[in-house]
Amino acid sequence: MSRENVIFLTIDTLRPDRLGCYGFIPSITPNIDQLAEKGIRFTQGITGGSWTQAAFPVMFTSTYASMHGGCLGPLSPERPSPLQALADNGYATAGFSTSPLLSRSYGYETIFEHFVDLTPGEKDPWLRSAKGGHHLLTQPATHFISNLMGIKTRPAKIYSSASEITDEICRWIESVNSPFFIWAHYMDVHWPYHLEDELVQPSQIAQAWRDVVHLHNANWKIAYTDHQIGRLFSFLVDQGLDRNTIIVLVSDHGEELLDHGRWGHWEDNLFDEILKDSSFISQIGIKKLLLMTRSGRLT
Repeated sequence: MSRENVIFLTIDTLRPDRLGCYGFIPSITPNIDQLAEKGIRFTQGITGGSWTQAAFPVMFTSTYASMHGGCLGPLSPERPSPLQALADNGYATAGFSTSPLLSRSYGYETIFEHFVDLTPGEKDPWLRSAKGGHHLLTQPATHFISNLMGIKTRPAKIYSSASEITDEICRWIESVNSPFFIWAHYMDVHWPYHLEDELVQPSQIAQAWRDVVHLHNANWKIAYTDHQIGRLFSFLVDQGLDRNTIIVLVSDHGEELLDHGRWGHWEDNLFDEILKDSSFISQIGIKKLLLMTRSGRLT
């Protein structure tokens, strides 16, 4: 009997109330909504921590973030690794991370046979560190002149895009001849709320430096991530893997989005907007479902 593949998708900073399957109107996430419709959607998924470093040890090791030396440093080798059990039983395991906090620097490569850090490594233009430079970067004229001189002045690319990580996943799947477990972490919904590669016009670049259109762009980045996840689903169908691949999708935490007077997410922010996760499980094409839980509370 063939064994199911498992793909564990995590989306940083994604709030459930921004997904159509949790009531957001009009829906901007048709692919994620369809996945939820075919599977099990949790209405009370509680994260193990209000920021990434605290949430992920809980998900990957079923131990509290405070255990094994805490969560601020590298992932402790003393934490248990359920993924090792999969590897011992013939599964190929691969991790694809776009977050510096979930990288080799923090020991996450140790729990996968194949691990890819997707880090752009760009730096902001020198003008940002000059006195009065940030103000100049908010002016379209600065970027018009810089473009004429062939100088890039857009913000540095902090995270690799959902398109890049989806390409990496698809290439790796094509190379595997055994059942597999994949973890892929998407950072696009996280601040900053723009795609740096698409900042071309001086007015666009200046607006990115002003960074005041948070809500609109945050929703747009969710739609972009959903599109790329849909592209992964289409690839699985084309490869004939849709009937034996289980999809698990969760967010690590939410984002306040000024609901309580602050932006972002913090260690001391324990509002529902931060702690309640999007969480659901589905298997493309068939009704058989495998329930995978983490040590958060799921009801």
